[in-house]
Amino acid sequence: MPAPIPAMFIDRYVGLSDEQRMKFDLRYQIEAKDPTIGLICALFGVFYFYMGDAKKNILMMLSSVVCIGIVWSIITLVNATKLVEQHNTAVAHRLLTSM
Repeated sequence: MPAPIPAMFIDRYVGLSDEQRMKFDLRYQIEAKDPTIGLICALFGVFYFYMGDAKKNILMMLSSVVCIGIVWSIITLVNATKLVEQHNTAVAHRLLTSM
């Protein structure tokens, strides 16, 4: 299921030409993340791998040895959907700004 365009960008999206809208749709669907998959990844401790930040995920896994990572994992699990939405908003903003 394609990730929805953040509501704050709908007006700018509608104002694009057909060609720009096609380019935006293609690039956004490639780069945007699905909040449900993000939540599942957070549940299994691989959220930051999914988001493209392997260093942060490895750090979280290493720190779990001293229980800090467990707390970090719980916080990530709680905030996973919001973090994915923030990522998608940043992707939409970057793509619309470049057009």
